[in-house]
Amino acid sequence: MRVLNEVVLNQVLVRFSSPSGENITNQVIAAVQAAGVCWCGGTMWAGAPAMRISVSNWRTNEDDIDRSAASILQSFERVTA
Repeated sequence: MRVLNEVVLNQVLVRFSSPSGENITNQVIAAVQAAGVCWCGGTMWAGAPAMRISVSNWRTNEDDIDRSAASILQSFERVTA
């Protein structure tokens, strides 16, 4: 996973690659959405798919962030397994 943008406020763009270097971002996004822990959408960045992570609710707490990050990483691991 690679962060693509300079994080200024609450938007992070990331891209996921397989061990062979193939962009698997759309598959990871689908796995994250299917898991139902958090919702991350897709976008295009520099002509290739990227995941948009946005933290925008005042009620989001550290536990929410930890669970969401774990779900994203688990989804990546499922896609690359």
